[in-house]
Amino acid sequence: MKEWTDELLCGIDEIDTQHKQLFAMVQDLSNYIGNDKDREVIKETFDFLEDYVKRHFELEEHYMELHKYPGYSEQKVEHKRFHEDFLVLRKKYESRYSYSITLSEVQGSLYHWLETHLNGLDKRMCQFLRNKDKTT
Repeated sequence: MKEWTDELLCGIDEIDTQHKQLFAMVQDLSNYIGNDKDREVIKETFDFLEDYVKRHFELEEHYMELHKYPGYSEQKVEHKRFHEDFLVLRKKYESRYSYSITLSEVQGSLYHWLETHLNGLDKRMCQFLRNKDKTT
């Protein structure tokens, strides 16, 4: 199981708090699926995670637009890709033919994307935003 580390911090409290929460929710989803929790608990976790991801991406995109971040379009594409991957996993889980996804699918796609995104694009974005704050 992957764990949050402070190496994933980007230096903007509001964004870091949300990143930690996202990571924890993906971990919860992994735990529920890995332990065959009640389908309703897993559905509620998917619902909450989907809404949270949407609000988090909106926050980041608001900051990027507000400060005219040059990597905005690349971030927007990545956010869309994560959302699409998430929906594919959710649909697969909810499929009347499957009723489950494997723990490795959740960890492989969601954790991998989060870790890669936080360490790459989000750190660059946060660096830009922190530098903007120093000049304003």
